[in-house]
Amino acid sequence: MSFLNYKKEEKKAKSQPTELISSLVKGSKDRGNDLIIGVLAAQNEFCIYEIDNEDINTRIRVVIDGHTDESEERLLKRFSDVKLKYIEAKGILAKSSNYGMMKHRIAHTLSTCLNSAHVNGNQEFDRLIKAISTEHESIVLNRLVYLTPAFLACIVAFTLIFIHLFFLSTQSLSWTLTTLFFASVLGGSLSILINAKQLNFEEFKVKNHYFLIGTERVFLSLMAGAIAYIAIRSQLILPDFYKSGRWPTLTIIVLSGFSESFIPSLLGKATSKEN
Repeated sequence: MSFLNYKKEEKKAKSQPTELISSLVKGSKDRGNDLIIGVLAAQNEFCIYEIDNEDINTRIRVVIDGHTDESEERLLKRFSDVKLKYIEAKGILAKSSNYGMMKHRIAHTLSTCLNSAHVNGNQEFDRLIKAISTEHESIVLNRLVYLTPAFLACIVAFTLIFIHLFFLSTQSLSWTLTTLFFASVLGGSLSILINAKQLNFEEFKVKNHYFLIGTERVFLSLMAGAIAYIAIRSQLILPDFYKSGRWPTLTIIVLSGFSESFIPSLLGKATSKEN
């Protein structure tokens, strides 16, 4: 083979992924015998991929395999320069509510640092870490805003109960209304706290939206509790509950505030029975 042809073959080989990098595909196993569930970023001489592991901090892996010792050493040097920041970025992945997006952002940032010697890798990762932290703080604040109506309603309910127990009569109409309000708020607030784990707090940019959603849920629990009480008093649903005392009735009020479908379901069954 002539020297010219040898150079062409060498150039062609360097334009293709190395054998090791080519083997790192979704569904295969890496050198540590870990299952690869996704390739986040890859070039001819390095691959950033995700393995099947419960620990988020160890799921992202990096493999560098240069065509030559010089190119591999160059990539290893670039990786070494940003390794601490890269590990720090991975460490806060568990705090992110959108792991799927953040893992790709980390892989893209690392890929950019490995591809170019003119990129300030530490600065890029500092920006990414700050962005992840800011988004996490925003999500926590949005969650707090969403829960605020429930907290306020509980404070009002407990205050009214306290006032009646120590200063007012517990045999009056206001006491009955207060206990109904208290039971409805308890059920609705418990539902809000449980469902808060499943909601997406990145959907709206304006925080007032989350306050309105939380207020709507509290109002819905109050309406459901009032309707449940009226339906029980009128013996439309569960007539034996009101006859058996106050506590069974309050239990139904709590359930009606907790479940959005509880009262509509009972009313639907009662209507069908009447028909």
